[in-house]
Amino acid sequence: MIDPETLEQLQAIPEREWGRIYKDLTAYAEWRLIKAGYQPRTEKDIVTGEDFAIQAIEKVFEGTRKWDFDRFPDLSIHLKGIVKSLISSHLKSSARVGVRKQKVSEEVREPDNITAASHLLDDETPEQVIITDENWKQIEKEFGEDEIGFLIFCEWVDEVPPRTIAGNYKIDVTDVYNALKRGRRILKRVFS
Repeated sequence: MIDPETLEQLQAIPEREWGRIYKDLTAYAEWRLIKAGYQPRTEKDIVTGEDFAIQAIEKVFEGTRKWDFDRFPDLSIHLKGIVKSLISSHLKSSARVGVRKQKVSEEVREPDNITAASHLLDDETPEQVIITDENWKQIEKEFGEDEIGFLIFCEWVDEVPPRTIAGNYKIDVTDVYNALKRGRRILKRVFS
């Protein structure tokens, strides 16, 4: 159930703005599907970016995905995080999902040395971790209410450099590095 204050904030958004948000969110979801190389293989898999955009907006209005409008006044960022999570879940439940690999490294301690998650990938070492659906749910659970932190971590796993993430979401790069430190600690806990 959505709290009245959040509902009031959502209803205060003008209809024209909702149109822009919806178009941007649909385009973002389509881009995420293309980036993932998504190809439907069954009837269940026939979804579009529009489907994910609608689901994200519904989840905010239902209150199942809470929007902290005081901390994160830009609803678009919150909705993109929900879309990313929905797509990730769908891909994992789909028959075509691949396995993510990421090396958990003790070597990288300074955030300035990290350009993206690919920096930690090394096919020649056996120290790789496979993030299964169960592990991914645990990682998401560990982030808890910190949806922006989880979104930053997901972007980094998708090989987006920290400075680019900061620019894309209009946040301080220090906040990005802090979220990534937390993400690496969570990875170590999940896989230890």
